[in-house]
Amino acid sequence: MSEPSIIIGGDRITSLPGSAATAVTTAGAGLAPFKSVTFAGREPGARLIVTGAVHGNEICGPQAIRRVMAEIDEGRIVIARGRLTLVPVCNALAYQRRTRAGERNLNRALGPSANPVQFEDHVANWLCPLLAEHEVLLDLHSFRSPGRPFVLVGPHDNADALEPFSQAAKEEALACRLGVDRAVDGWLRTYARGVERRRAAAGAAADSLDLSPRYGVGTTEYMRSQGGIALTLECGEHTDPKASEVGYQAIRRTLAHLRLTDEQAPAVVAPIEAISIREVADKVHDDDRFVRDWHSFDRLRAGERIATRADGTPLCFLPEYERRPHAWVKLWKHHAAQPQADRINALAGQRGEFWLPRYGGKQSSEWFFAKALQILEEDPEVYAATERFIEAADWVVWQLTGVETRNACTAGYKAIHQDGQFPDQSYFAGLNPDFADVVQTR
Repeated sequence: MSEPSIIIGGDRITSLPGSAATAVTTAGAGLAPFKSVTFAGREPGARLIVTGAVHGNEICGPQAIRRVMAEIDEGRIVIARGRLTLVPVCNALAYQRRTRAGERNLNRALGPSANPVQFEDHVANWLCPLLAEHEVLLDLHSFRSPGRPFVLVGPHDNADALEPFSQAAKEEALACRLGVDRAVDGWLRTYARGVERRRAAAGAAADSLDLSPRYGVGTTEYMRSQGGIALTLECGEHTDPKASEVGYQAIRRTLAHLRLTDEQAPAVVAPIEAISIREVADKVHDDDRFVRDWHSFDRLRAGERIATRADGTPLCFLPEYERRPHAWVKLWKHHAAQPQADRINALAGQRGEFWLPRYGGKQSSEWFFAKALQILEEDPEVYAATERFIEAADWVVWQLTGVETRNACTAGYKAIHQDGQFPDQSYFAGLNPDFADVVQTR
């Protein structure tokens, strides 16, 4: 059965008062029916859908979409061909509350549900068929911290099981005409790897939303799975009034690019900064913390620490590092760090470091800084992921007591802690510039 519709002057206002209204959870009681507005041109053309408020605290999308709707009604925008569907508010419950989600995040594991339970399940049962009717999706979002707008694009053309795709060129052609100069890819593949690690850790209990193999699937990923192209446009900070203007201009540019209107085709934005998402790390303990207040797209130096774990988990216990030799425990009798020890001694001698004679003029490759420097130089990714280099004796005490401490013997003997201090940063920088802050950061 086709969905119930009211045709008014060529505009279609659709709702789903049947199964959705009768099965909706108590949390959605009293909300207006799901709503989309469709404008059809007189000539054939592309089928475009524009969505807003997938997350209820992101208000730029509804503002931009309603502005376009008003200008179409006023005749200031003329849909000459194709079909335009506008959905100002996808998640009415979250939008009413001005929260990211109603009962769960609509943009995770999105898909129709045979047994809808949460409010967002009912939204998906209405929204997914609507997406599938179209060829192009523009999904308007915003973000929490200050920053430049950016567009999230899909994968390169591929035949992989995760997200097969054959329209990357079309999608990228639209992305570079939205009016923003930053593009990001890699969302789904990165989150798929993260979910694999979560499921491995959860074992038989892997049945919650964040453990779903489809966890990274939102509106754009679902649209691509139905044969369309799709872009998520992050228009700016939630509270920035400029964000709705970014969204409005992107809609106008999309209409012109797809030839739904007779307006001049938009110019390509150049250059565009291209960034790939490579890794996701979960917060697994309340005391896992960022080392400072980060913002999206902050630049990192090689080896710079991002956050710290609360529990002292050895890297070799994590699936992504279990095959990396430098992630494992360093046996004190292993002498592979001798080249680094030789440089430690040579530089200390050149600088006249006061502590060198106390060790008989020689630091051993069995000791702390030689082994840490070896890791930096032979596997910088492991070094960057390391939040603490710690003696086994201190680690055991940490695990037994929950308190991280350093015993005076190993700190003084193996880690050059003399007269209440370590060697200064200029000494470590002389060994390797990326080693300068080893004491402060690790």
